[in-house]
Amino acid sequence: MNEFKDKEFKLEESIGMSPLCNIDAKNYVKMVEYWKKYSEEGVSKEVLMDFDNNFVKEMLDVLCQEVVDRIKGKTLDKIRKEFCIKNDFTPEDQEENR
Repeated sequence: MNEFKDKEFKLEESIGMSPLCNIDAKNYVKMVEYWKKYSEEGVSKEVLMDFDNNFVKEMLDVLCQEVVDRIKGKTLDKIRKEFCIKNDFTPEDQEENR
């Protein structure tokens, strides 16, 4: 009945999930290109460390700019909606912080 019972299946290492959401296609493609370029065997540890340092800095810059662009000129309520932030302030807290 179960024709796959005795077969062994392995998940390919190249298949994975990206925890990133709300990233535009241009920057996602750049990330995938980085991963492909530096995932080949034979790349030295020094090259990988240099890449990691540069990649993290560049991605932090991109992500920070994205946050700035998303909140610039928006009201607090619109920012909460954009980032799905629950308003857990009491009316008194809101008045105090205005």
